[in-house]
Amino acid sequence: MEQNNCLGIYLSKKRATAVLLSRRGSHPEVLRCFSVQDDADLDSNDQSRQAPSPPAQVAQTLASERLQYGEVAVSLDCTLYTQHNLHSEFTDHKQIANTIIFDAEEALARDATDMALTFTIASTDATGSQTTVFAADRAVLYEMLDGLQAANLDPTAIEPDILCLARFLDQNLARQRI
Repeated sequence: MEQNNCLGIYLSKKRATAVLLSRRGSHPEVLRCFSVQDDADLDSNDQSRQAPSPPAQVAQTLASERLQYGEVAVSLDCTLYTQHNLHSEFTDHKQIANTIIFDAEEALARDATDMALTFTIASTDATGSQTTVFAADRAVLYEMLDGLQAANLDPTAIEPDILCLARFLDQNLARQRI
């Protein structure tokens, strides 16, 4: 039965919001929704106590309430990434994937080794492709992913904001109903 449930997690720097949806029926049903936050800065008097990260707190709540789910999708708050429209001289997805990091590095004036990048192709024509590039700080993104995976939450999708996550979940749930 848990395979019919999908968990969506919205992550910001200090907070995580989780929504557990059911795939049963013609419309998704919200089974549970909750938010947790990183209180490490709030409790500055007790430095010896290490507060669990928001992903760990989400996992603890899921376990304590015996909530079950099949897949996990994650959405990143807009403060965790930047979005840029860049032109690539290529139209082939593989060629763009092999060169987009150099285009982004030049456009952002940042060392690409510090960035985690992904892109979508918005349009193509005779001059190449217009792409939308999403760039995040690699260390911050890896820390969040490590926190999720340490809590046995392994996302099948990472979306750039809450609206994209909602669209992804809706499309994914609709596919399961067909």
